[in-house]
Amino acid sequence: MIPPSGAARAEVTRAFTAYKSQTSDARAHLIDLGKVAFAKADKVHPTAAGHEEIFKAALPAFEAILGASRLR
Repeated sequence: MIPPSGAARAEVTRAFTAYKSQTSDARAHLIDLGKVAFAKADKVHPTAAGHEEIFKAALPAFEAILGASRLR
């Protein structure tokens, strides 16, 4: 998953693309939520509430990959 701040998007995408070009791993997925606003403890790291905000933003992507019934 691309960091929710959007940091290192290009680097992570490049690394994932390189990995996928060298393997037939159909279970590898790159999730990019765009920038997600979340509560921070120190201007970088999420608080408990921030983790929940990130999870809620990511849940539709997880459901699309895994199926909603596996996550509930």
